[in-house]
Amino acid sequence: MNAAVIDTNVLINCFQRGGGAADAISDYDRILVCPAVVAEFKAGIDTSTKRGGKAKDRLDEFLDDPAVEFVPCIEETAEYYARIFRALKDNGTPLPTNDIWIAAAALEHGATVLSGDGHFSLVPMLKVAN
Repeated sequence: MNAAVIDTNVLINCFQRGGGAADAISDYDRILVCPAVVAEFKAGIDTSTKRGGKAKDRLDEFLDDPAVEFVPCIEETAEYYARIFRALKDNGTPLPTNDIWIAAAALEHGATVLSGDGHFSLVPMLKVAN
């Protein structure tokens, strides 16, 4: 199965274009969403008074799509996180904490990261698509 973990910037771009889950997963069988992405998105909603309610509804619709799967961070995810963190530290190329969680989820599930952030390419063995 062809799966991708979506980064927050891809989710936001998808919503801004007026699309939904179908836009984000056109090349993938499954789209995986980790807690860091939902948290970042909700934090953005909470700071926006203009479209907060509508954005929450769009997020709920997106997460309810049958092709979208919320993947929790479990012990295995934490193991991947620790390996990625160490590799990045050893290489002197740190990433934001939430992006390490996104990368860990992708490695755990054998998925590609969909992101507009080029720094994901610094993570060893991670498949990335922009």
